[in-house]
Amino acid sequence: MVVGEAGVRPRILVIQTFRYGDVIQSTPAIAALRRHSPDAEITALARKPFGEVLRGNPDIDLVVELDTNILDSVGHVPGAPADGQLETLRGQVGARLSPPFDEIINLANDFPSALVVALLKPQRASGLVLCPDGRYRVRNEWLRYLFMAAEARFMAGINLADILSGSCGGSGRGLLKMPVTAADRHWAEETLGATLRAARAPVAIQAGASKDYKRWPPGRFAAVSRMLLDAGHPLVFVGSESERPLAATILGALPASPGRVADIVGRTTFSRLAAVLERCRLLISNDTATVHVAAAVGTPSLVITFGPTSAWETAPYGEGHYVLEPAVACFPCDWEKRCPDMPCRDMITADVVWRAAMCALGPPGLHPGLEAGPATLYRTAWMPDGLLGLEPLNKPELEIRDVLRAIMRTYFVSHRLRRAGVSSGPEWRPWCDEMLRWYRVKNSAALREKASAAAADMAALGRLAQAGRRAAEALMLNTGKPPDPSVQRLCESVSRLEERILASEENELLRFLVVSFRHALRDMEPMSPDEAALAHRWNFMDLANACAYAEEQMKAFSQFLSGQVEHAAADNGRACIADARVEALHVAD
Repeated sequence: MVVGEAGVRPRILVIQTFRYGDVIQSTPAIAALRRHSPDAEITALARKPFGEVLRGNPDIDLVVELDTNILDSVGHVPGAPADGQLETLRGQVGARLSPPFDEIINLANDFPSALVVALLKPQRASGLVLCPDGRYRVRNEWLRYLFMAAEARFMAGINLADILSGSCGGSGRGLLKMPVTAADRHWAEETLGATLRAARAPVAIQAGASKDYKRWPPGRFAAVSRMLLDAGHPLVFVGSESERPLAATILGALPASPGRVADIVGRTTFSRLAAVLERCRLLISNDTATVHVAAAVGTPSLVITFGPTSAWETAPYGEGHYVLEPAVACFPCDWEKRCPDMPCRDMITADVVWRAAMCALGPPGLHPGLEAGPATLYRTAWMPDGLLGLEPLNKPELEIRDVLRAIMRTYFVSHRLRRAGVSSGPEWRPWCDEMLRWYRVKNSAALREKASAAAADMAALGRLAQAGRRAAEALMLNTGKPPDPSVQRLCESVSRLEERILASEENELLRFLVVSFRHALRDMEPMSPDEAALAHRWNFMDLANACAYAEEQMKAFSQFLSGQVEHAAADNGRACIADARVEALHVAD
């Protein structure tokens, strides 16, 4: 909780200058901040015109917008902007904001936002900041996790809204907020009523996205739209002005449907879009900001994801949303290393989306034809740790990275992210039970072998970390003494061990821990020798603890799986798990 001078309200600035969807996903964080600092004056800073999303939010006292072109002119990678660009940004910030602030929380992960923090010189800052020596650093464990997740896609397992909320003291199960006025609702009622004559609530279609690699082909959207119309579902097409040609292509492929299709693409403000989605039964969309608007007004979404987009990070926040992802080992791919022809996008066919839509629109249960195939259908749900996660509905095959993702999430939530005065989350056993209920174990022997290999990799990395810890401790005992060959050898030993650990990043299952280790190394520059020795010791020890935890849990999973398989052999392939929440483990060796 931020405390200002006696009799003066503490002033807090929250920055979210990245994307439209990120602004909406930041609202649980601002709500958590308000709960922890009820008397503070909270100002929110966003890009034009995204500030509209925040106006009317009861947790915010003032919304300020910065010009997008000026923010973009200073660049999106670390480095010093040109003097003229910096002066322009300084002038805009000074004209719109009145420092000093007691605290600035930078929820954005772009570098212009860090420059804004530096220009305002707050008493305290968290998130991405620009240090006095010119280095960009992340201050806050939750937001550091966000940056790590961008570099280790396979192991990233926490929703962005939970990450942002956690950085402000939230503990999960938050709500997205999107103010909708009576005037917005009246406009939506009049606009849809002038076109749609069906009594049934419409299904919304959002065929656009911010990037080409996030767009499902328009021909497939047209095919799904025809199926929905044939099944009696009225449709409303939504999107931005720039997406009108895309919508026209899809609409041109549909049969004449008077009174059953509304086209409002390019005709809505953010708040009017929210009012329209509020009246819809379902939104079918690419991964784009519209799904977060729908979540904020309580409308379920069916999100089509592929390429570098992972629903573990970007799924609509809240229970009861649906996500389709390609069932392929290389998904999600790296942001910068995508396949040119996006073959994983082709794995999600119009028929698969249609069947998934029937799951979302119909009674609980899986639609026939989705039990197995090239895509996995997930439903968002609150997990054992209280944060949002994904429950697979069509029982995909359990992969070792699914297991390790759950282990890593449990470790970071219980031992890293909530270690500062917040109670730890549950241990990994609840996750294990859930996974054995949700997934198929197609080849238990192969899975146990992979689990054993992963445990061995963790043990090997842990031994390197323990050796580094011992070397750093020896170095601590020698700091402050006259230069000595033994001290030089200790320094070289620490450096060699760090290089060997960093080289382990090539191992997919180790990457998340190595990325965490590397981020901590960046924070050690520059430091005095005694400070550096202490920081190196802490970093090695932190890695060793994480490796020991993951190794132990991976071994326990292998043993647990082995025991259930033995029991299943005597019970026609079905094994009852002790936990009453778990129904059965299906094994097909």
